[in-house]
Amino acid sequence: MGQLKEIHVSEVQVGRKYDLHGDLDPRGHDTVVRKVTRITDKMIYCECGRRFIINENLHVYEWPWQ
Repeated sequence: MGQLKEIHVSEVQVGRKYDLHGDLDPRGHDTVVRKVTRITDKMIYCECGRRFIINENLHVYEWPWQ
């Protein structure tokens, strides 16, 4: 498996899977590969219900196996 490419939040597209690492709302930290269902200026929402806070701790990687 090759190395995944980190992307900026502005490149994230609703309906695609990403490898997400970051802070959760209301609290916590997690790493998951999930489909993004919604994006706001403060949060990324996943199909599983997790809400990642958009801050300096968020890292988003392209997931090539859709």
